[in-house]
Amino acid sequence: MKNLGRAVIVFFCVVFAFSAEVKVDKSHILKGESVTLTITAEGENVKFPALEKIGKYPVEAISVSKNAVTKNGKVFRSVSKYYTFTPLESMTVPSFTVVVNGKEEKTEPLKIEVKKESVNGKKDFYLDMYVNKKEAYVGEPLKLTIVFRKKIGVDIQDLDFTPPPFENFWAKELVHPSKEITGSYVVQKIEYILFPQKDGKLYLSSAVLNIGLPQRGEGIFNMIFNRVAWRKIYSNPLYIDVKPLPKGVKVFGKFDMRVTVDKKEVSPNEAVNVEIEIKGEGNVEDIDPFKLKLKDAAVYTDEPVKRGRFENGRYLGEFKQKFAVVSDKSFKIPSFVFSYFDKNEKRVKSLRSEPILVKVRGALNNKEERISLQKAPAERKELVFGNFSGFRFYLFAGIVFFMGFVIGYFVKNIKFRRNDKRVLPIEKKIKEAKNDKELLKALLPYVNRSKEIEEIVFALEGNLYNGGNYKIDKKSLSKNISKYLKGKNKKEEFEELI
Repeated sequence: MKNLGRAVIVFFCVVFAFSAEVKVDKSHILKGESVTLTITAEGENVKFPALEKIGKYPVEAISVSKNAVTKNGKVFRSVSKYYTFTPLESMTVPSFTVVVNGKEEKTEPLKIEVKKESVNGKKDFYLDMYVNKKEAYVGEPLKLTIVFRKKIGVDIQDLDFTPPPFENFWAKELVHPSKEITGSYVVQKIEYILFPQKDGKLYLSSAVLNIGLPQRGEGIFNMIFNRVAWRKIYSNPLYIDVKPLPKGVKVFGKFDMRVTVDKKEVSPNEAVNVEIEIKGEGNVEDIDPFKLKLKDAAVYTDEPVKRGRFENGRYLGEFKQKFAVVSDKSFKIPSFVFSYFDKNEKRVKSLRSEPILVKVRGALNNKEERISLQKAPAERKELVFGNFSGFRFYLFAGIVFFMGFVIGYFVKNIKFRRNDKRVLPIEKKIKEAKNDKELLKALLPYVNRSKEIEEIVFALEGNLYNGGNYKIDKKSLSKNISKYLKGKNKKEEFEELI
């Protein structure tokens, strides 16, 4: 019996040492006030629940404190964890599981009562949210207005505003209008332009305003001091019915498109700048970049520039994208097509640009011309040798062959050596380039000739389009350009460069 008694005493001591309890700082609150839930456990190894929500309300702050507690002559470790949340209606805090030294402990459920504020039928604060239309298409602009009203004479020490998360919406905040007084309230508005990104019944959750109210208190030595008591108010949530756009269309609005080139006739390997410009009413952020691919031409693509503004109740946008095209043959800029859902006609409209022909001076683009040039040597051969026969023909052919060999030797060993020393056209262009843009135009036709030229072109593009700060030594570049033009023999270089 003595052993049994001792076992019972030890059992109750262990349970007491490993106990866990829960409490709240307030069980009756006004709507918008926060509650702190505290779970306390005694033991050497305590594992608290990982809480992201209490009921259906998110946990806003978490903190921990540790203490040493003496009971019955023994010292225990006490750990408390604090969870702050804001219930908007009366609720029961559920039971939670705490693991203390490997043993599970259950906390007791708690009730919290939430009351609505009523001061002579008028509240000190209001936060309301509304949109200019409850139905829209995907990509159609909506104007969201959040209105905060504060009763005149109510002192506020601090404010912290949290807008809705705008899930499934592209949002842009507009300039805040100034405060105004309406009746017995000070009114301030915050406005947004919203563009739904998917169809269906979309939910826009409440905006939240955390208000710091001054609260007097008495501290040590009976000194009076002010402290801040925080209180949250929530706006109404919204539902918006969003209709889908026809398949293959992403943009809603009303637009015009223009495609231009800076010149329609150029020298071989001279850059031509192509620009696509789309203007109108709607969200240009939804417009995808265009692509341009041309056979026998190098195409360099810039990132689009998109700008939008809210003006006279409409959201206006501008989209611009540029390309640089380099070729030694005449080429055609094909039609660009842009489709959108017209806001007025409620149907898909497609804008199509006209093809643009760019002529390269001196380029052999005509198939008949190339064929005739290929046939010309054979026709000359017939005229030269047509009247010779027998021994005279072979003698004359031998003399011509010998003279051709001698002339070829001198041309190879004397003429081309002399020409190697003259200034190449690319060297002259490098020396005459006044800025990075002109230097880039000079080097673009040779970007695939060597790694060195490719790196220099990359650096120049970085300076012009990405805010780079690379320094290009034109003197050194001009001096070494002939070395960089590797991969082809000198004759091929002269034929291509001159």
